Amino acid sequence: MKIGELVKFTARSHNTYTGTETWVVNTGIVVNTWTVPYKSRVQSVDILYGDKIISRLVSSIEVINESR
Repeated sequence: MKIGELVKFTARSHNTYTGTETWVVNTGIVVNTWTVPYKSRVQSVDILYGDKIISRLVSSIEVINESR
């Protein structure tokens, strides 16, 4: 996983009017990667989603379009 890749992830959406929660699929762009110090494996990424930057574990996201 590299910076600039388009990824798909799920997020919980809470409806305050009905009081229900649903899971929605969102897309975003990877802006930073975090690796395990003693391995060269990516553990988590920061994703630009709308006007926010959120953190997600690599195991919970899927790459849609790889950066070249």
